Amino acid sequence: MSKLACPSFSVAPISAADAATTMVLAGIISPAQIQADQHDYNPANLATASTLRLSSDTTRNITGIVGGANGRMLILHNIGGFSIVLTNQDALSAFQNRFRFSANLTLASFQSLMIQYDATSQWWRAVGSPA
Repeated sequence: MSKLACPSFSVAPISAADAATTMVLAGIISPAQIQADQHDYNPANLATASTLRLSSDTTRNITGIVGGANGRMLILHNIGGFSIVLTNQDALSAFQNRFRFSANLTLASFQSLMIQYDATSQWWRAVGSPA
């Protein structure tokens, strides 16, 4: 059986017994520590990533992420000791790279969030709340 792939994740072959309960996301990246607010955030290998392991040197903002495609999902993990704030509808990023939340979302230390790109409105949207 071959490995299926797409820009945001790949699914590895598994046994029939595990098929109903297993989902594997490939493309986990750990970009360099964020040391300034990020506008149109585009770390190396983002195009093939499904998961970003983020850290910062102090509380930092991300105003948008490049690479949105209809339905693309990203998991953001804050693996550092400082909060990372995803700013809502921030004009410091290009329109198509911005987040559309009800307010800014803060990823505290060791919290995670899944976001999905909505190509119709051209926004990244939260799937759930940071946890």
